[in-house]
This record gives sequence, C-alpha cells and structure tokens, in this order.
Amino acid sequence: MTALSPRLDASYLIFKDPLGLITTLVGRNHAMKLFTVEEANALLPQLRRLMLGLDGLKTKLRAMAPEAQRASAHAIEGGGASHGIEYAATVANFLGMTQEILGLGVEIKDFERGLCDFPHLRDGKVVYLCWQRSESSVEWWHEVEGGFAGRQPL
Repeated sequence: MTALSPRLDASYLIFKDPLGLITTLVGRNHAMKLFTVEEANALLPQLRRLMLGLDGLKTKLRAMAPEAQRASAHAIEGGGASHGIEYAATVANFLGMTQEILGLGVEIKDFERGLCDFPHLRDGKVVYLCWQRSESSVEWWHEVEGGFAGRQPL
C-alpha cells in the first residue's frame, strides 16, 4: 500500500471520486496482466459478484454521507459521527473489494455502470477488452486511449 498523499482528505471518503481514492491508497504498481477473451469471460461470474457487493456498499456509504460530511466539516473540533465506526468499516470493505478486482488485473473504469477493461494483446499491441455488467460476455475492445466511445466488436 502506498503512503497517503497530502491531497487525500475526507472528501474522498464521501465517494465523489472513488477511483481517485483507490488509486491514491493502493496505487497502480502491479504488473499488467494480459487477458485472452476466454480468460476475461471466465472472470465475469466473480466480477459480477464483486460488483454487486460494491453496489451494496456504495448504497450504504451514500446513506451515511451526510453525517460523514458534517463530521468532516467539524474535524478541527473533534468531528465524530454516530456511525463513524460503521462508516470506516464500510469504506474498508469497499476498498478491499475494489482491491480484489484490481488484483485480478481488471481495471475499473466506472463503478456505476460496472464498466471494466481487461488488458489484451491484439495484433502485437496492448488494447483493452471492454465489458460492462449489462453485457452477458466480453464482446468489445478498444484502443488504450480510445475509451468506451472507441469500442469495436471483437
């Protein structure tokens, strides 16, 4: 785990920028795994389960966000929230589940849509296999810089 960045503050824990929080806390220092289409598709049941778990945690965090924001605003005075321990545990669970996905070599692009990319070697260069939870299997790819808008069928 990387050291906390000076730019990390309580606003990250309100989940305005969960990907920023994850990147700050766990970094991206892992070796890139390259997936075949078959390997990516084989991970989908596990990925769906993890994304469903993240959805539940996001719902819980959003419900606790107003109280967490109030506590953050008064942090200099000691802060505190009645559900502070529960909130911290939920954040830890969210981070752990996200790290589990990242540890598989999968890149999360959008938590809301369940949009994920799988690094893949195509014609000698690294591209992304692209999948979102509404799709039954991995059927799209795009250039690394192309993003979702540049998706093409396999």
